[in-house]
Amino acid sequence: MKKIKMLLALPLALTLAACSKSPKDEFLDLIKKQQNEDKGAYEYVIKLDEASGEMASQLESFKGKSVKATASQDLKNGLIGLTVNLSDFNSELSDFDFIYSDDKAYMSVAPVAQFSAGLASDSLDGKFADLEEFSGEKMPSLAELSKENKANAELFEEVDEKNFTKNGDKVTMTLSFDELFDLTNKVVKNSQKELKDVSAEQLKTYLDLAKASIDDSSKFVMTLDEKGNGKAKIQLKTAAGVGESVSELKLTLDYKKVTYKAPKVPSKSDIVSQDELTNLMTEEMSASTEEVKMTDEEFNELYASLEAEASKATKEEIQLYIDAMAPYLTEEQAKKMQELLKKASDA
Repeated sequence: MKKIKMLLALPLALTLAACSKSPKDEFLDLIKKQQNEDKGAYEYVIKLDEASGEMASQLESFKGKSVKATASQDLKNGLIGLTVNLSDFNSELSDFDFIYSDDKAYMSVAPVAQFSAGLASDSLDGKFADLEEFSGEKMPSLAELSKENKANAELFEEVDEKNFTKNGDKVTMTLSFDELFDLTNKVVKNSQKELKDVSAEQLKTYLDLAKASIDDSSKFVMTLDEKGNGKAKIQLKTAAGVGESVSELKLTLDYKKVTYKAPKVPSKSDIVSQDELTNLMTEEMSASTEEVKMTDEEFNELYASLEAEASKATKEEIQLYIDAMAPYLTEEQAKKMQELLKKASDA
């Protein structure tokens, strides 16, 4: 009979134990659960909800558009992947892929080439840069990063109990920006060895300046649920006298748990050196220049306008212009351009 009573009492005991946890304890448990998950994946969506101030109109085109990202981790096998999708802003832009495998980090080069040189090429698709080679600095191992991230997550334990609330299966942490900056300062201290060129005094100065420029009503709100989903809201107002270029910003970050797919670590043949990337980009730029030849109609309009002004220019000036235009001219067009030299002022 005693055993039966104990079995009947067990569910009640477990329920009471769960209910006895404070919102802060539940929040910390959910953070640790996500962080220590051996294998998992999350989808993130970042949106600009609102912007006000003198320059707000320049941000209007960003409202309603999203930066989407998928993060995957397999801690047992030392593997982390991050894919960032910016197609809402440019449908032709390739995804950014970041892959960390033990102590090696890689980044896809196609979107970098598109951003830096406007190049979109099949020859760059699927190619990756070794970040250690490109940066010239040794990358920390994934084990080191995981240890550092664990230390950063533990900083939430220092947040006051009053900053946490619970509603149903959701727990929320609300921080003022002063509190957020204090946490940021501690995170930076944990990473101090990574920041060789910045002293602790300089970092404190930067954070103090940031604090002074932001209004006290600014806040950061983070909500988690038991399913592994979350939402973060940022409401940022600039302090009076700082300037009204952008007086207020509201951002939302939503994330949810998704099916895990293992990131694909690039093979040796997919990794390009700095020299190889430079050569590939040079070849693509040359090829794209070859493709953009002037049509006969465009050339005739240009030639007519140049011919009308040729008598006012020297041969040297005309030749310089012809040389600059050479990549865009067909062979016949280039020959005709030489006729302009006969009409130069010093001919």
